[in-house]
Amino acid sequence: MRSFHHAPTGETFATSCAREFRLWRSRDAAPIGEAVALNSTSKIRLVQYTSDGTLVSVCSSVRDAQCHILSTVDGQQPREVIEIPGMTFATIDHTGERLLVGFWNRLELWRRSPLERIKVLGNHDRNIVQIGCSMHNDLAYSLGEDRTVRIWNLATGERVGRPMVGIDINSRFILRPDGQWLAVHVQGKIVEHWHVATGRRLGGPKLGLSGKGQLSWAGFEEFGYSSDSRELVLLSADNTYPLMTAPTDPRALRAF
Repeated sequence: MRSFHHAPTGETFATSCAREFRLWRSRDAAPIGEAVALNSTSKIRLVQYTSDGTLVSVCSSVRDAQCHILSTVDGQQPREVIEIPGMTFATIDHTGERLLVGFWNRLELWRRSPLERIKVLGNHDRNIVQIGCSMHNDLAYSLGEDRTVRIWNLATGERVGRPMVGIDINSRFILRPDGQWLAVHVQGKIVEHWHVATGRRLGGPKLGLSGKGQLSWAGFEEFGYSSDSRELVLLSADNTYPLMTAPTDPRALRAF
């Protein structure tokens, strides 16, 4: 598995592996429809839902510079392919009307229809390696090869809080819905919590979960937020189901 995203409704989740994308039903982990094989020359890098869970974007950029928009009714129709020459990353925002687009070290906001650039958000010192949009508000995030995460307000175009410096470029991360904390999935084992306003990592124990949901150093594959935003939802490294959960509030980890 390469990418995983849990729908805000809690009813489905999306996964990708190499060049294939698939939707699953959360209650029993049953597949919805057939796997979708993208007609592209590069692997899928990112999947993301809109806030109402009706659309999901699948980015397979770099070589073919494409972002596919699919309906979550069956994971296949309607199918829209957006091509922006030179883009290295792209994802849909929570409204489904805008795209967050990376061009090497530059981050831009685009309108989906008609396809046009709205504004340049800013730059990293080195190339961007990950981007994402909050499903709950106008916040977005980007990670560069400079090991710095920046948070952006898509409505104003301004940067939010202080840069979070020293984050491994192979990490995966997601914003808590209130935008105050960034959860960082490190080395397939643990979750760190970073404070957006100060750019500092929370001290104390880090979170690791075993297949039984106990605190340990066992691995897990991907993570996201539950539909009520109160828990992190983690997919185990062996892709077993049901998903494991952990508290959203990083200060609760000491008692978890």
